[in-house]
Amino acid sequence: MDFTAKIADLTVGISCKYRLVESICREYLTEDVPMFCVRASEEHKEKLRNYFLGFSEVFSDEYLESAVISESIADEVFNYNAAVFHAALISFDGRGVAFAAPSGTGKSTHIRLWRRLFGSRVECINGDKPLLLFRDGRFFGAGTPWCGKENWGCNKTVPLEAICFIERSDTNSIRPIKDNGEKMRRMFNQLMIPEDRDGLMVKYLDFANKLINTVPFYLLRCNMELEAAQTAHDGIFGMI
Repeated sequence: MDFTAKIADLTVGISCKYRLVESICREYLTEDVPMFCVRASEEHKEKLRNYFLGFSEVFSDEYLESAVISESIADEVFNYNAAVFHAALISFDGRGVAFAAPSGTGKSTHIRLWRRLFGSRVECINGDKPLLLFRDGRFFGAGTPWCGKENWGCNKTVPLEAICFIERSDTNSIRPIKDNGEKMRRMFNQLMIPEDRDGLMVKYLDFANKLINTVPFYLLRCNMELEAAQTAHDGIFGMI
């Protein structure tokens, strides 16, 4: 089956065998003309199948097709000054903050704390793989159909105010990351790297350079108490 999804301002033609991908993309469907097209090749699916060998969960052909489509889109968007970023993106009063951390560190718990503390002022744009876009000299964050196991997400785009890396700690503190070397080291663990073809790596590095020089980066060391959300808020947006 063939359909088109509109993710932020990018229209993507998708060819797939199973209905899972179309179901995942249901909030993004459009009749607009696609800017580029993707499909799940058997070679790409087999590569992922081999990667997942040894995991306790058995991944279905439907899941593998969805994962390949997601990876293919993540590659292609570098041609349009955009990138998929492994993080949880929230909107606070319409201003976007991406929280990045290794799996199991507590991104989901931290977002729940923001929701408890600030209520409806907080909206989760994407819980796992938001799209970052560079437009007219500034960055934006947007929802994508692939939003993590909690399925937190929506089809919205917000200005990206900050990227905040989370580390676990008994006490709460936050500091700006000023050193570009540290920014790069932390960012490379989250910014999805494309296959080295058609000049994509050059575009990847250009995008990464613009990101670290445009968007403020922070390091949040925190526990799982409500105070952690207040500490993060005050460090990013200032005291209220």
